[in-house]
Amino acid sequence: MANVLIVGCGYIGTHLGLLLAKNGHTVWGAKRKINTLPEAIRPIKVDVTHLTDADLPESLDYVFYMVSPDDYSDE
Repeated sequence: MANVLIVGCGYIGTHLGLLLAKNGHTVWGAKRKINTLPEAIRPIKVDVTHLTDADLPESLDYVFYMVSPDDYSDE
């Protein structure tokens, strides 16, 4: 099974993470507000503009970069 990091683990990233975890993969989710992550995804609290400050797993097979804005507007 693979070790997977999802950077920007929001709505879509969480669904991906749950699917991967359900299939036996180890999944970490990196985001600023980790309280919304389900138990199947291991939380990493970090601002993606400061990833070097994060305590990231050493051995990863896949990284998904799925960041999005905090909110949406016409601007």
